[in-house]
Amino acid sequence: MTIALERPKKTKSAQIREKFGYPIIDTDVQTQEFPPAFLDYLEQVAGSALSFALAEGIAEHFQEHLPGSSRSKWFKQTWEECRNYCTTRPAFWTRSTNDAVDLATISIPKLLHERLQEAGTNFAVV
Repeated sequence: MTIALERPKKTKSAQIREKFGYPIIDTDVQTQEFPPAFLDYLEQVAGSALSFALAEGIAEHFQEHLPGSSRSKWFKQTWEECRNYCTTRPAFWTRSTNDAVDLATISIPKLLHERLQEAGTNFAVV
């Protein structure tokens, strides 16, 4: 199944790639698993007890240990503690994008594969 999208035929990255006479291999492709799909799969292969335990652990992780260790306790610190320890408030949305398709691309392997040429890459190591 091909995901049909109205995407530009030639991105700036693809135009740059055309100038090289050899294939481009991206060895640092960033992906992000989609937790609901991952937990459903885990339940199928490992059982509901493990899936539930992991879901609970993920929820606890994001409540207690927000990305950025120096900022992890911001929500529990007083104003004075934040000031004394120079704790900054963590971002509420760490994957900024103006295009939902770009965000979906890092979560859906087939879509990522379909968009490699658009990104100016011939092969990717994920």
